[in-house]
Amino acid sequence: MTTQARSQCDTCARFRSPLDDGTPAGVTSPYCAAFPDGIPVRVFRNRADHRAAVNGDHGLRWEFKGDDFPEYAFAAADLRPPDTSGGEPRRRTQRERGGP
Repeated sequence: MTTQARSQCDTCARFRSPLDDGTPAGVTSPYCAAFPDGIPVRVFRNRADHRAAVNGDHGLRWEFKGDDFPEYAFAAADLRPPDTSGGEPRRRTQRERGGP
């Protein structure tokens, strides 16, 4: 069984679920003030650190909701944060992961 890391979005004050009251008609995926048309997969799956600018975020960043930013999420994705380029994340090399 594979466990998926908790999304950084879950700990953001701006996060909204499509199941929340007041969700606009037709919205079927997670969204927020930064991404009103839907949170990009690379952000939701922790492949881009949204404490820094991400293309298309309207100048809005992750905002503290009372939970700590889930640093472990990036380690679980085996990525080197932050990736704010909007491009594909760079995977760590075997040496960077502690391999031979």
